[in-house]
Amino acid sequence: MTITKTHHYSTPRRIAKWFALPVLLLTRPAFAQEKAPANAVPDPRPAHAYGHSALGGAFDDIAREKAYLMRGMPKIVFPITTTSREAQRFFEQGVGQLHGYWYLEAQRSFRKVVALDPQCAMGYWGIAMTRFGNDSLVKDTLTLAMRHLNRVSAREKVWLQSVYDFHTAGSKMPDREKTRKANYLRELHSLVDQYPDDIEAKAFLAHALLDWRNAEPNQTRETTDALMKQVLAVNPSHPIHHYRIHLWDSSVEDRKKALDSAGLCGLSGVGIAHLWHMQGHIFSGIRQYREAVFAQEAAVRVDNHYLMTDKLIPDQIHNYAHNSQWLTENLGYIGRVHDAIELAKNMIELPRHPRYNNVESFSGSAYYGHLRLIETLYNHELWQEVATLNAQGYLEEGKTPAQKAERLQLLAIASFGMENTTAGQQYLNELEALREAKPDNAELAKSIAEVRGYKALYAKDTAEAKKQFASAKSMPKCRSARVNLALGEMVEAEKLAREAMSQDDNQVERFATLIEVLYRVGKRDEAKTYFQKLRKAASDADIEAPLLVKMAPIAKEFGYPTDWRIKAVDTAEHQQLMARLGSFRWEPSTAPNITLQDSNLRKVNLSDYRKQGKPLVVVFYLGNGCEHCMTQLSAFVPLAAEFEKAGISLVAVNSEGQQGMPKLMSNLGAKPVFPFPTLADASKRSFKAFRAYDDFEKTPLHGLFLIDGAGKVRWQEIRFEPFQDVKFLLTEAKRLLARPAPLAENAQKQGQTEQSL
Repeated sequence: MTITKTHHYSTPRRIAKWFALPVLLLTRPAFAQEKAPANAVPDPRPAHAYGHSALGGAFDDIAREKAYLMRGMPKIVFPITTTSREAQRFFEQGVGQLHGYWYLEAQRSFRKVVALDPQCAMGYWGIAMTRFGNDSLVKDTLTLAMRHLNRVSAREKVWLQSVYDFHTAGSKMPDREKTRKANYLRELHSLVDQYPDDIEAKAFLAHALLDWRNAEPNQTRETTDALMKQVLAVNPSHPIHHYRIHLWDSSVEDRKKALDSAGLCGLSGVGIAHLWHMQGHIFSGIRQYREAVFAQEAAVRVDNHYLMTDKLIPDQIHNYAHNSQWLTENLGYIGRVHDAIELAKNMIELPRHPRYNNVESFSGSAYYGHLRLIETLYNHELWQEVATLNAQGYLEEGKTPAQKAERLQLLAIASFGMENTTAGQQYLNELEALREAKPDNAELAKSIAEVRGYKALYAKDTAEAKKQFASAKSMPKCRSARVNLALGEMVEAEKLAREAMSQDDNQVERFATLIEVLYRVGKRDEAKTYFQKLRKAASDADIEAPLLVKMAPIAKEFGYPTDWRIKAVDTAEHQQLMARLGSFRWEPSTAPNITLQDSNLRKVNLSDYRKQGKPLVVVFYLGNGCEHCMTQLSAFVPLAAEFEKAGISLVAVNSEGQQGMPKLMSNLGAKPVFPFPTLADASKRSFKAFRAYDDFEKTPLHGLFLIDGAGKVRWQEIRFEPFQDVKFLLTEAKRLLARPAPLAENAQKQGQTEQSL
């Protein structure tokens, strides 16, 4: 079978026809589950291993909450040896999730497989594949599978043994990396040769060849692509489209070779955000930014739907920040600056965590949200927005001199741009004070020179402005072109504007800058030619944004209507499809309401705190016998007054009932050890309600939750070990509670065109 390249990427209209699933992603299906065998759930470890998995350390920091059959997953056929039809379905769901790099859910699916059929060796193989490359974890996982090799087919033995051998290769093996890769590839080739109809063998072989470029003497991208096309010849909707995009995602010309996959990747698994996101790689790389935004927005909305349905915190899942930041960047490219700002703000609002959303780590939503927000404000000269966002606390000061300087530079330039010279001078003074502390910092010197240049420019001191901008150096070409235009340096302005356009010829900012320059230097015909292109590129742009406001008199002279944009025919259809996928912004879930007894057998209801509008930290701990729990609770003691001062109450809930209550200090008149209520829940119902529970092993987990006065869970951690950095939690709680909870419905209607900035 050959595949006809029908280029479904060309319009969202065609995609919408394929996506005839108006509510498939909006509700969790109520599939009938097969009853797990009595021996499916292993006995929990002794009390000293509170929160840890009975299966060993490899299963500690892994998906612990129950799995369910999800809508919108790839259609996979991968038969395995199992006694359970339902286990087979979960296994194939997990394989599809592997192909979409959705490892968290793949772990959950494969854990369900071994819960339904504890002798299913391939369930353990699936879990191992979510950790491929981690020798220790994979070895520990597959050790459980190898006990059941006598039950599996010869084909399954190759799958299992190849992965096990790869991760247990001896450290003294000559040329270990090259040898073990060659051995693994040889085993996958043998699967393909022995079972030519097994397209999953071909898919996993293709992925290994993709990961290990040049691992075989005759391997080329073309030969790997040919193997991938064999999979698509059998299943045109296979998520191997994802791998084809990675294969060709290098240059403009190469990316065009994957355009057919770019149009089908998201559709191969509509419920997996990363499959939508990968479409954006191709479209963004060939400068089709509207199509890129379509794909990236779909990814963000699918992510948010999943997070809000399953009550997870962003940044815990693969590529959440990456998806959002890339969408924000591309929204700026097509002039949807209001939406870019809204999404960047949401990223800044999100809960932070030392491990996966740390503003100092150069990754995560906090870092990328700040980066993209400043970029959008600069590129589109949104000076009034700068002042507003600073007043709202979105332009955070930062800790390092570079972070402080970045903020002060933006605030100073925006202030001078709004003719607020007093504020501008104040920010400039602070910037110069930073330089005094770091006199050898060349970047600080450039920042100060650029601010001084804008100060002189708006004061109409042309000579001083030229001098300072010359010292600033390295300004982005578009911004520098607009500065030179304002200084009357027409030749330099035109040169810079053309250079910017040659670097990327389909961004609204670059169009608007070049058009203004050409119009001002008298090249009206050429300006009109570019304006006609801008009308299409800016079809969804915010026409009231400052750069596009400058286009109004030019558009009038060229005979265009007041709203000069050429609207895309599929805008309304695009909006409807996006709304079905999920929310543009993430918002926290509502905390479950629980009623439990304290040590005096008095009932305590969490809704009482909500009625009083009082924020609350709830600590789920596993009893007196858990040493780490006691360490965690003790860490709250010296800071209890600080939490109270911040208006935050503390409550602890134990999983052992009254016997798990903290022991009383009799020599202090039976004064409780901990200065906050401790509640008992031997039934574990509250642990289950808050998802602080291992549904596979039927045992509670450590949980920590910040609930605001409206009952929204603003921060959480559920893990095999309790969170110990109480000082961080206090600081983060203050930050989160300083502003209202993010709301998904705050997002403006996508494609809205008359938004005033």
